[in-house]
Parts: sequence; structure tokens; C-alpha cells
Amino acid sequence: NINLPNGTPPPTNEKPPEIIDVRIDAAGKVFWNNQQVSDRKALETLFQGVVAKKDQDQIKLKPDQMAEYKNVAMVMATAQRLGVTKIGIVSSN
Repeated sequence: NINLPNGTPPPTNEKPPEIIDVRIDAAGKVFWNNQQVSDRKALETLFQGVVAKKDQDQIKLKPDQMAEYKNVAMVMATAQRLGVTKIGIVSSN
């Protein structure tokens, strides 16, 4: 005989992962879920919050067609350096 636990599993405090839209406009401004990010340090803080979760949120990077590559590369490099593992680029077409 195998004794299996009865009832429902205990609730977890972790929220399920979210999908976060990170947009870079033609002027190089970065937006996190439509809220402008003030500077690189603020962006790092937001990414650190993602990394702190056991099940990371998914980052969808949406650069404007006219965004300079250096701005896109900066966001991606910052995410990678801080340990973000779920990031993808979404075409604006």
C-alpha cells in the first residue's frame, strides 16, 4: 500500500510569471510595460526584480524600427549581465 497525501497542496506565495513588454523608441527611450524608464540604473533595478523570482518573467523586447542598434544592444547586454534568461525580440512589423 502507498499512502498518498490528502487534500489540496499548500498555496504558494509566488505569482505566476508575467510577460513584460520592454519597448525602445526611435529616440532611444526605454519603456517597461508602457512606463518610461528614467535611466540605466532604473532599468537594472527592474531586471533585478525579474531575476529575483524563482520562475522568471518573460521579457519581450520590442525595438522601434528606427531605434539605434546600440540602444537595443545595451538593453540586451544589461539583461544578460544580470541573469535574465527569458528574453526575446519581437518585431514591430
